[in-house]
Amino acid sequence: MGRKRTPQSPARQHHLAAFLERNPICLEIVTYLSRHADAVDTARGIADWWINRETRPTEEALVKLLKRGVVRPLAVQGTTCVYAYTKNRLLRRSLARYLKSRSDRIGHRRRRGRR
Repeated sequence: MGRKRTPQSPARQHHLAAFLERNPICLEIVTYLSRHADAVDTARGIADWWINRETRPTEEALVKLLKRGVVRPLAVQGTTCVYAYTKNRLLRRSLARYLKSRSDRIGHRRRRGRR
């Protein structure tokens, strides 16, 4: 029998949002993955092609996201590891809601500033 899935608690959702606000590289990776959910790449590929950052800070961000279940590692060719978006639908939905609310807030501030 499979495990019963329960929705993420509001406290957990808030914790994840606060985590992403404090970690801009993590936020960039999550934003990319939310738009390209089937994307898979190495830490270096993510740094170079997805977010245009240095490899080491990108690796550190991926470790943080891995600990929170946002990304999952896939082993390829021995010791090489690529990263992919979580398959957890509840977590994906929670992240999508956060990104949308963040985008709405930023858009509202921009519109307000143009007046």
